[in-house]
Amino acid sequence: MIPYASIVRRLYGAVRATAPRPETPPEPLPFHRSDWSAELVAQPTAETTPDARAAFEAQFRETYGLQPDTTVALVGSGRTSLDLGLSVLRQARPGRRKVVLPTYCCSALIQPIADNGLTAVFIDTTEQLISTRDQYVEALGPDVLAVIVVNLCGRRLPTEDMDAIIRACRAAGAYAIEDNCQDTTRHHGSDAFDASMYSFGFAKPIRATAGGALAIRGHGEVAAAQLAGYADQPDHAPATRLRYYATRYGWPNNEIDTAEFSAARVEFGRVKMSALDITLAQESLRRLPAAQALVNSHSQEIWRAIQQNVVIRPRTAAAPPPRNTFVRWPIILPSPDIANLFWSHMNALGIELEGMYKPLHLTYEGEKIGKLAVAESIYTRIYNIPNRANLDRDALSRIISALRSFSTDRLDAR
Repeated sequence: MIPYASIVRRLYGAVRATAPRPETPPEPLPFHRSDWSAELVAQPTAETTPDARAAFEAQFRETYGLQPDTTVALVGSGRTSLDLGLSVLRQARPGRRKVVLPTYCCSALIQPIADNGLTAVFIDTTEQLISTRDQYVEALGPDVLAVIVVNLCGRRLPTEDMDAIIRACRAAGAYAIEDNCQDTTRHHGSDAFDASMYSFGFAKPIRATAGGALAIRGHGEVAAAQLAGYADQPDHAPATRLRYYATRYGWPNNEIDTAEFSAARVEFGRVKMSALDITLAQESLRRLPAAQALVNSHSQEIWRAIQQNVVIRPRTAAAPPPRNTFVRWPIILPSPDIANLFWSHMNALGIELEGMYKPLHLTYEGEKIGKLAVAESIYTRIYNIPNRANLDRDALSRIISALRSFSTDRLDAR
């Protein structure tokens, strides 16, 4: 048996391998699963009164521990929330034209930066998939308007590091923005971020067909005035999105009208969050503690399986974050070839994986701080496994068994 280290050294240039397939194809285990009922999809109902919107906002504030001086704007998407936030902040400091953010994060952050006439400044990430305090702070300069601290896949910096970034931004005359689209953890630091952005998309911890929120301090009147000019979404748009997601991820035998769905994707414009999405997000928020308990339980079992596999364990991302609610579990493999083999192995067992981000600096214009080598390395050898609250025991057992049984023996045999 060739030692593991020797296997890794010999992998460069290896041909993509495939796992042996069982005689009977296994039942697919989908990455996402909708739990919206057929009755809801057939007759989507939404409470459209101002009281309903206020009730959701109050529930949302309580969940994230937002301070009384924080203004909340409910908009069409997480992307729209950043667009509104940057629009407000650049008016306050018009001479500053740069926004610092990790290169390894969701591409939805790029368009709002460009739409506001600003320049992205990319920093590297780490094997834990989040950038460090020093990486953020060292990117500050006299022309930086804001720093976006991204909590990726539920992972976040320690509170003391968050506080240090906020203090450094204040000292440099920049704003500190928290991207909380993939996390539901309160910030318990000594000071609050100047703004925070949230997403209520289908694959987020607080789920609707779309939606987002901007929480901003010190600029509430300007944000409210801009929000007043945002359009309402046509009623058919959220209802169509609901039908699409429920069909695509719940009832696979139903037909999907992708053209109709594409026409309903209006949430990324300067629009308000729809009444239907507020209703869906409020129900998701009500279920959040139970969902969080399930995901945390799943996370611990998955983590133990990862720790038992000598191939995955040496390079995978850190242990699950506390109070984890995110639907994806990122697995970092030692090399691209082992990542390909991992995909083949899981696919042969019917377990659907998702890819991860391509570093933003490889696709979009902007400035770079350093070589960004960690992000460029990670994205070629990472896959996400499902970690959703509605995994049943059989599905979770299949994932754990697949993680334990993965090996690189077939690569070595070649």
